[in-house]
Amino acid sequence: MRTGWGSAMQATKSPSSLVLGLSLFSLFFGAGNMIYPLHVGALFGEAWGASAMGFLMSAVIFPFFAICTLYSFRGNLSLILANMGTRFRAPFLFLILTVWIPLVAAPRCITMVMGSLEMLGWVVPRGTLSACYSLLVIAIAWKRFPRLNGLGLILMPLLLLSLLVLVLRGMWLMGPLPEGAFRGDLGGAFYTGLLAGCHTMDLFAALFCSTAALPFFQQASISFISFPQFMRGGLGALGVLGSLYLGLVILAANYGGQLQLVPQEKALAFLATAFLQKPWSNLAVGAVLLACLTMSVALAFLYAKYLQTHVLASFSWGSYKVALCITVIISWMVSFLGFEGITSMSAPLLKGLYPLVLGLLVLAILRRGGTSLPLRKERL
Repeated sequence: MRTGWGSAMQATKSPSSLVLGLSLFSLFFGAGNMIYPLHVGALFGEAWGASAMGFLMSAVIFPFFAICTLYSFRGNLSLILANMGTRFRAPFLFLILTVWIPLVAAPRCITMVMGSLEMLGWVVPRGTLSACYSLLVIAIAWKRFPRLNGLGLILMPLLLLSLLVLVLRGMWLMGPLPEGAFRGDLGGAFYTGLLAGCHTMDLFAALFCSTAALPFFQQASISFISFPQFMRGGLGALGVLGSLYLGLVILAANYGGQLQLVPQEKALAFLATAFLQKPWSNLAVGAVLLACLTMSVALAFLYAKYLQTHVLASFSWGSYKVALCITVIISWMVSFLGFEGITSMSAPLLKGLYPLVLGLLVLAILRRGGTSLPLRKERL
């Protein structure tokens, strides 16, 4: 999840389909999205087709379903969660946001940045480097509304172009597609891909972050987006995201022998240095690092604002800056578990939370039927 397209939205209440699609793409593409497709492809080389189908279902179809539900409810999150009742809604949101941001997504960004810098030859101890990175996140997010729009407008196309060049270059070098796309343990491969897609946590980003990160998805503006316009932008983002995922899975299936020897957080930087010559490999890795930094700042800002408003509001010392420091310190400490440790910790939680959130979305759609919805400003 990243902010970065807000300035484009302020000029008009109805964004173009291109801006809408790129905004949705930026919302879904973070550290886990650049790691887990490679993990899935490398793990199931002989059944990469089945594992890719599972991954695309949970990392693309499920989040797009959440976005469609949010659009259908005019951005009103309270109505979507109405089946929980007011008694359980606040603890549920706290659990989701805490698992998603300071315990998983934010520390994953730190581990990916550390691993990528190590692939580029940096020899600074991880503890020191991660502490400096965390202080940088605090410094950028120190103001209550960090200005990421200009950076996002430049970074998003750069990241997309870097990944496309990396995938196309890798496919050019590898020749024919890997054989055995649907051979072997297809059920196991599909299930593993499905779980890996859940680890991207894009379902949470789509449902709980889109109204905060994308101004045109807030209730005051979402009604200006027509359904055809929404579908064009959404399907465009869906196609680009799915194509990149599929390309990364195919690359990992072909080079699985080498990738299995590389830590997961270093896999993308490893492929960049293997397929691209300098300075292009450094440029591609640099785009990934800037994307991780931007996402770290956006996530820290989002959770700190939530923590200040809904948890620390009754304390005299519960300011935004205190909440920000708490958020970043927790993320920094969890990052010492390493990428695989974070994945192991979050796996049982996601197995319970993902079906629950999907069930709430389905119940909300069934309950709504053909009723019209009032436009009411909603805060996360």
